[in-house]
Amino acid sequence: MHDGHHTQSRVPRIGARRELKFALESYWKNESSLDALKTSGAALRALN
Repeated sequence: MHDGHHTQSRVPRIGARRELKFALESYWKNESSLDALKTSGAALRALN
């Protein structure tokens, strides 16, 4: 029987502090490079 509690405590792929969201928005505003966005994504994937 499911009691409604989650057993996983993983950080979402977007990041604990929404790092990927901010990196993507920064790229869209031309405030950072595509390489910086890829680096942010790779770092978050490594944590998950």
